[in-house]
Amino acid sequence: MIESGKDIYDIYRSFEKCKPSDMKRIISILRRVLEAEDIPYDDFVLGVDKALSDANRLWKVHGSTNPYIPRRLRPDWIEAGRYVREKLLTLL
Repeated sequence: MIESGKDIYDIYRSFEKCKPSDMKRIISILRRVLEAEDIPYDDFVLGVDKALSDANRLWKVHGSTNPYIPRRLRPDWIEAGRYVREKLLTLL
């Protein structure tokens, strides 16, 4: 599951760089990985939704922020989590 600010940051920034066709391919690969790991897809989606809906958990993520990311490039973690949740769940 989403475990750190790096995970959220990487996903957050990927939406800026990836085309919709890229994201569809990534989701397709994700489905295969989940299947290989015997992780039920619906459980995964519910877990992502729950994790990215928890404002307290997202607020705590700032502590895991890579100190080498310049402050001006660091997102507001609560807003980033909500954005990722909204974008990601529409793809899943």
